[in-house]
Amino acid sequence: MTGPTVVTCAHCQGLTFTLGTCGCVSRGDRFLVEADQRAERKPYRDCELCRGDGTVANACHHCGQRGVRRAQLVLTVVNADTGAVASASLTPGGVEPRPASRGGWEIALAPVVRQLADAVGATALTVS
Repeated sequence: MTGPTVVTCAHCQGLTFTLGTCGCVSRGDRFLVEADQRAERKPYRDCELCRGDGTVANACHHCGQRGVRRAQLVLTVVNADTGAVASASLTPGGVEPRPASRGGWEIALAPVVRQLADAVGATALTVS
């Protein structure tokens, strides 16, 4: 038996974490900063989070710190009246992603679900 198909996480490139800018960078190399004073974008050398580097590691929440994501989605539609079942396994390259309105990418699953519903003779779809 083989394991599920996985792909390297695009957010962390398989590292399980991402590097971000430490909060100390916006205040410059000073401990106290006036609210209206513009500071140069330089890390605080005594920062306990980044140790003066200006960069911190953040756990990758996209892959759950695994470095890989499962590359398969199985959709199943059941006609509760007749007991007919239809499933579709979506793997990378099977359905083309499209740009999402909120940023990133999305896959149009509604047409796949409609096709499965037609195959089992389902007339009403409910999401639970």
